Amino acid sequence: MSTEPVNLSDYDFIDFGASKGGCIEFAMARLGGQRGLGIDINTNKAEEMRRNGYDCIEGDITKLALTGKSVRFVTMSHILEHLLDLLSVEEAIKSAAHVASDFQFIQGPFFDADEFLKKQGLRFFWSYWTGHK
Repeated sequence: MSTEPVNLSDYDFIDFGASKGGCIEFAMARLGGQRGLGIDINTNKAEEMRRNGYDCIEGDITKLALTGKSVRFVTMSHILEHLLDLLSVEEAIKSAAHVASDFQFIQGPFFDADEFLKKQGLRFFWSYWTGHK
């Protein structure tokens, strides 16, 4: 895992938590992205991305040394609920805000029903920021 600066000059967006590449395709089809770089903490997922023809590096999105405003946007789809705690979520969002010049696209589970479900003795598996174990 690298904390060295990443050269982003060939990319107009980054996908944090790239996994299999679906968000790269989404960003190109729906958000106007031209060329994206995936970043995933999981070595196997980063390697799978590269085997599937995507650019991807292994890295911790809360600790990367990224040049400010060097891509147009950052996508994060269903990644924040996998992070260890709220502080890590804040660091990931700060990192995305630092590197993106135009916007961040964040998609994830909704937490609106948590309180209602709690009163019923129920909860979503992500309700307590425990990720997908």
